[in-house]
Amino acid sequence: APYHELLSSFGKTLVLLLDMMLGTLPAGFEDDWMLAVFVLCFLIACFFLMLNFLLAIIVESYMGVKQDIIDMETEQDLISDIWSSLFVLVKRTYYRWPAARAIEAELALHTAKFTTGIDNLELVDPGWPRHSRLAFLKHYKRYDFLQPKKLPESIVSLDHAVSNIENRLAMLVDKPVPTNGERAMHLAKLSLKHAGTFKNGSSARRRMSDHRRTSLAPQ
Repeated sequence: APYHELLSSFGKTLVLLLDMMLGTLPAGFEDDWMLAVFVLCFLIACFFLMLNFLLAIIVESYMGVKQDIIDMETEQDLISDIWSSLFVLVKRTYYRWPAARAIEAELALHTAKFTTGIDNLELVDPGWPRHSRLAFLKHYKRYDFLQPKKLPESIVSLDHAVSNIENRLAMLVDKPVPTNGERAMHLAKLSLKHAGTFKNGSSARRRMSDHRRTSLAPQ
């Protein structure tokens, strides 16, 4: 559009577009219908693009927060959280419960267990009285998300049972479950080892047989 001074070069055009993005319209653009159409099309395109970008950011953030709220089982409403915190503070002072971080650190060591009992709580502090531990369990027993999870009543297949056993053993020994590739490598090594042992045993048996035939042969 060399016919207009504001669009006569690339630099001037860029400055004009930047000014219009910031809300400054060129002076006298309504007198030139071609320039007015250009300005109107540019503003409409920028409006819809910026609106779509803004909506995409807001919707993505909203969906992420919504999913976090769904996954967060321990979160309640504001009033319930405040009341629960104050109630726990009073009970902790009255029953002399240990610090929450000490209890959490001790229970984190028992990853293979599905439930927590009085004996496990005694490991937190050997001097923790039994009635205080009972009060602690009774207090947190009323929360649904702290109820022990039920084990599957029936085993779907043998592979499912083996997978459960492997996961339990991996938790106990604190090692990851081997992948299929690692298992294949291990089986290959065992096969080579057994093949070498079988070969050595066959050679030894052959030598013994030859020795017996030689010793029994007539002189």
